[in-house]
Amino acid sequence: MKLLLRADACANWVDAQKRTALLLCAENGRVHSVKQLLHHKAHVKHSDANGDSALTKAAVQGHSRVVGVLLIHGADVNHVNRKGMSALMLACDNGDHVTALLLLSSRASVNQRNRHGWTPLMLACSKGHSKIVKALLKHKVDVNIPGNDGTTPLMIACIHGHVSVLKSLLQNKADVRVQNRIGWSALMYASRYGGLGFVEPLLQHGADAAAVNTSGSTAVMIALLNCKTDLVEPLLKLKRGANINQENDNGDTALSVAIRHGLIDAVDLLLKYQACTGPNRTNGTAPLMVAASGTNGRIVDILLSNGAVVNQQDFQGFTPLMFSSRAGHTGSVIKMIERGADVNQVNKKNHTALMMASQNGHTLTVKTLLANGAERGKNRALLFATSSNHPQVINALCKFGVDINFCDQDGHSALSLASCKGHVEAIKILIHNGSDVNKVNHFCFTTEVAELADMVVTHPHSSVGVDSTLVSITALHIAVYFEQAKAVEVLIQCGADVN
Repeated sequence: MKLLLRADACANWVDAQKRTALLLCAENGRVHSVKQLLHHKAHVKHSDANGDSALTKAAVQGHSRVVGVLLIHGADVNHVNRKGMSALMLACDNGDHVTALLLLSSRASVNQRNRHGWTPLMLACSKGHSKIVKALLKHKVDVNIPGNDGTTPLMIACIHGHVSVLKSLLQNKADVRVQNRIGWSALMYASRYGGLGFVEPLLQHGADAAAVNTSGSTAVMIALLNCKTDLVEPLLKLKRGANINQENDNGDTALSVAIRHGLIDAVDLLLKYQACTGPNRTNGTAPLMVAASGTNGRIVDILLSNGAVVNQQDFQGFTPLMFSSRAGHTGSVIKMIERGADVNQVNKKNHTALMMASQNGHTLTVKTLLANGAERGKNRALLFATSSNHPQVINALCKFGVDINFCDQDGHSALSLASCKGHVEAIKILIHNGSDVNKVNHFCFTTEVAELADMVVTHPHSSVGVDSTLVSITALHIAVYFEQAKAVEVLIQCGADVN
């Protein structure tokens, strides 16, 4: 290079990416070559197509000696590339303490922001570069400058789990109460990503445990969502602790979150702090309903022992018993029946717990409900079980005196539903238990029924009756129309009249 420069080679020639020899030498840490180029008047402030100068190239690669030379020769210490990154930001991001100190001693801006609004401090905090953080703090950095989304260095330290950085920031008056654009505070991030080592220092410095984010969640709810039960009591026991009954946008409270995650110790603790067992304001869901939907019978016991209303209904009329029955949690069903649950209660669709258990094929739950007096909706439960093809449930219902030939308001019987869907086993069980294979079903006149009626009426031996409002057909007609060949075969074997 020395010979080329002596021969008047241009020190500022650029390639297609606008890179000069100085940029390339700086990037590769070639100190002697950098000095030679500068001596021959290479442009120290020139930047390439990406906006990088020789200084940012050297800084990102950690070439501190080159950085020092460039600074002596007038490099712009606060120049930023197209990403808005200065040399100091790059050094902080990489954890290059020596280069960072060099730049700071040359009065690099400590509060400069990149295109995301991040400062050198935020970059150092995200990587846990505690030495650089302390150096920046000594140079009067603003510890509370947020990024474009409102996230502060303190929040970043919590997100990335750097407790030593957290403590340094707190010692330098970091704002513990500020919230970002989605309403998250440092305490909330600590509750999600950290542990007691993060939460306790924040609380000691005045963090607001009662603050809510834009989704309506508190720090204690966030801790429970992440199964961090050891954080619950510290967040609750303050004079101005978390609002234990705060509801988020989904209607969940801390108690319902703990229940969903099966956190028995947390449930006990929340009830000790007077958590409400009543329904929420969003949809009327009560904690007992949440527990009833899950598999943890111990939580159901705890709630019932702490005043939960066993026959509470949500806005759709569902009771805890219905939730347990629908899910097939027979143990919880038994516990609630023992506490006085009404087995014949209906929701707004006029459905009972028995109907829900039948529809979902929970045979043991069905038997339990029937054995404990479930009568209301028993015949419709048979239709539900048949439509969903649950032969064992059909058997159980038949043994408890269900009307095997019951038809709903649309004219459907259990046998007609089984024939329509080709549920052969169900057909056999129904006929075995007394279903009339030649029973005429009176269907409300619809387009589909009209097509079925047209097919069977035109049969030369048909005895099907049709008027303006009703169509009278048998299970065999239905099986034929829906091309359920096996169902047709079984029906004929069981005595269906083909004429």
